[in-house]
Amino acid sequence: MDIRFEGRTIVVTGAAHGIGRAIAAAFVAEGAFVYACDVNAEGLAETVRLCGASCESILVDVGDRDATQAAAARIAAAGRSVDILVNNAGGVRGQVGRPLEDISAADWQTIFDVNLSGAFFMSQAFVPMMKRKKFGRIINISSRAGRTISLTGIQAYA
Repeated sequence: MDIRFEGRTIVVTGAAHGIGRAIAAAFVAEGAFVYACDVNAEGLAETVRLCGASCESILVDVGDRDATQAAAARIAAAGRSVDILVNNAGGVRGQVGRPLEDISAADWQTIFDVNLSGAFFMSQAFVPMMKRKKFGRIINISSRAGRTISLTGIQAYA
């Protein structure tokens, strides 16, 4: 199999640290241009610093459909079309474990917004580009917490 990334444009969510940052750096090392997306501006700045000129940051809350559409519009306005979307964003958004009966509907929804709706909203935003180009790949990354007991104590995360 011949897999090359030179000249490809790739969007990576959750790119301000950890696995997302490593994914962004790996694609840049293989010749791709990467849009690193996250809600953490400071972390994104570090990702761009580490990746160099072939990486640009976009501050975007993937749980906000309008924000994902704006990110896609920004990339299109720059004259680029996305080849690969890596939906990697996730987490607990600062929540701590507590009994089920103490979790508000808003806190429950916040976890779903980033961990589930985010991949859907980002895919909705970028699939039209991929269809026009007649090429595209979407990679969805999730936590293993869905396969085991949640060690976070946060039921919505599991």
